[in-house]
Amino acid sequence: MAERGCLKDAHFQNLEVENAIHDLKLKKPTKKLSEAVKTIHIAESGTIFFLSPPHNKVLTLPTPLEGLEYTFIVDSTFTSFVWEINTDNDSVKMKGNIICADDTAGALHNGAHSETAIKLSGPTPKVSAGDWVKLISDGSHWYYSGCCMIPLGMSVSS
Repeated sequence: MAERGCLKDAHFQNLEVENAIHDLKLKKPTKKLSEAVKTIHIAESGTIFFLSPPHNKVLTLPTPLEGLEYTFIVDSTFTSFVWEINTDNDSVKMKGNIICADDTAGALHNGAHSETAIKLSGPTPKVSAGDWVKLISDGSHWYYSGCCMIPLGMSVSS
């Protein structure tokens, strides 16, 4: 019987898989935000944004689309700023919870289902490195969860 195809023997040597893990989609994209005003794009879904100084920031989310997801992480403790994450339309709401804690007690900031913005603000400082908020869309609205170290370091508002 004649052999068909390219493979005539089953000997494999040095398959070079040492760095194959870097080619897999296990890593999420990251981006350090330095601009003062930014519209987040649908193509950036899954991105982890690091919020950096030196100035106030206004970030606008795209129109909700089922499965869109964004994470925002504060990368340093700052003393004076206001960062906002806004919906692109007042009829689009943010719903969820941000848990804040300090040395004495924990506090829970529960969205009343009418918010269109999440604010991170100083000056005390009120947010510190590692504070975060994650937003996921169901196609109609944005659902958030987050954590901050100092009570009222993050707030939700309309």
